[in-house]
Amino acid sequence: MRGSLLFTLFYLFVAAWAGGYQGCLERVWLYQAYLIDSLNDYDDQTIGWQCKGKNYNFKTKTCIKWNRMPGSKKGSTLSYDQFLHALGGAKDRTGWAVMSGGELDVKATALNTYNKYLTPQPGQAAGKAKVNNFGAQLAVKDTFEWNQCIIKAGDVVDQTYRAKSSGMDDATKKLFENFDATRDLVINARTGDHGPFLIDEARKKLSGMDINIEVMGA
Repeated sequence: MRGSLLFTLFYLFVAAWAGGYQGCLERVWLYQAYLIDSLNDYDDQTIGWQCKGKNYNFKTKTCIKWNRMPGSKKGSTLSYDQFLHALGGAKDRTGWAVMSGGELDVKATALNTYNKYLTPQPGQAAGKAKVNNFGAQLAVKDTFEWNQCIIKAGDVVDQTYRAKSSGMDDATKKLFENFDATRDLVINARTGDHGPFLIDEARKKLSGMDINIEVMGA
């Protein structure tokens, strides 16, 4: 399966959404997964769905009714700004994305997102602004925890790639290339804090497989 080992390793050492710049990279990564999911039939898509308010039972982690993110409609995709605002915690509706050459600049967008989150809102005390976590149920249908969310998003990307790999045009190929590149950025950012845990857990959970350790830059 395409990328399955990397997604498995990612799952092993990520227990929650990250804060700071890492958390903003993860938002871009999830948006790219959403764009890939948009290649599927509208009724089969799972990323960009939410359960909130009275529909969501926090204690039992169940949902009465799932709804698409605001602004969703058949035949089009949400912008990064729309997607991010739907996740909650983003007061501004616009100004989050940074475009370059007609596409989202991942690093610049993540940094801009980080800086906007850390800009105090009117009346907010200095130092109180931060990158808050958001629930998986605000992004991916039938998920309530981060690990569920990342595995499901990875599965969607893998399955879409297999379904679309024959006769894929350059624009579609670029979606997958961008997704892979951002995934690697997130993994590299995460391993700075969680590398030892990742290696230990990988050896435990993947005992029948050789695990090679590679230094991926300073």
